[in-house]
Amino acid sequence: MTNEEIKNFLKVEHAEDDTFINLLKETSEAYLRGSIEMDNEDIVTDVRFIYAQTLLISHWYENRSGTNETELKPIPFGIISFIQQLRGR
Repeated sequence: MTNEEIKNFLKVEHAEDDTFINLLKETSEAYLRGSIEMDNEDIVTDVRFIYAQTLLISHWYENRSGTNETELKPIPFGIISFIQQLRGR
């Protein structure tokens, strides 16, 4: 998935967050690979992986504040469901 595809999903039209979006992309891939305990290179082409990564990036992008008055939002359930499916792949 390219940064432009991610920015399109996030509806980001400026370049100010490009570095942050790239960081989210790399971190989300590492997070998902670690969660499914798979280092297979072809996993990143699985549509479930791509969509889970997109949801995770979106969640982190929208909830990026390091400090917050309210409780931090957990990882959306849909991502956990994809992780469980990909483990059995």
